Amino acid sequence: MLKARNGISATILAISTGAGLLFLSGMLDRAQAVSVQINPDTGLDSQSIDQRFFWLDGLGPIDSIGTPGCDNSGCISAFDPIWEISVARSSLVDIAATDGFEPGDEFELVLDGSVLAWTSTFIDGSGYFHGEYAGLFLAMGTHTFSLNMTALASGFEAGGAWMNFGPVSPVPIPAALPLFGSALGVLGWFGWRRNRRGPAAAE
Repeated sequence: MLKARNGISATILAISTGAGLLFLSGMLDRAQAVSVQINPDTGLDSQSIDQRFFWLDGLGPIDSIGTPGCDNSGCISAFDPIWEISVARSSLVDIAATDGFEPGDEFELVLDGSVLAWTSTFIDGSGYFHGEYAGLFLAMGTHTFSLNMTALASGFEAGGAWMNFGPVSPVPIPAALPLFGSALGVLGWFGWRRNRRGPAAAE
């Protein structure tokens, strides 16, 4: 029996009844080519629709973000399975993913197309998986995030969960760094004067 958890189980149940699971191999051909844009100042942490993610056919990359809608011809996603964030300078961000379907699902983080190990994982008292990355470094520019399913709840090929992004914080510049830069500049100036006076002294 499915347990209601943040509305995700109800969504999976609704699109899984009738003539069996409607997750056909070619269904994502109808998905909109739109990634979820994350505001770096606010992040995503209010369990909005653009935090929900779904996997539809077992292990591997997730299939959609948002609530997928289905009919007899297949399913369409609210978004491509990618979150995107742009930062104006080197920054840090906290990320967490929490299972929201049946205990037993697990997932790994994908940053800019490469798998990145969580800094911590745990199973809560209800048996749900949590993956967290604290203080993820982001260089200036645009970055993409997604997830891969690495384990599935017993008896299920599909499910859903939540992804949370905290607001980004700029990487702090050590207070002594500007002074260190100034000192290097002064040393360089003295070195330049010495080198300039060397040929004159030789004459």
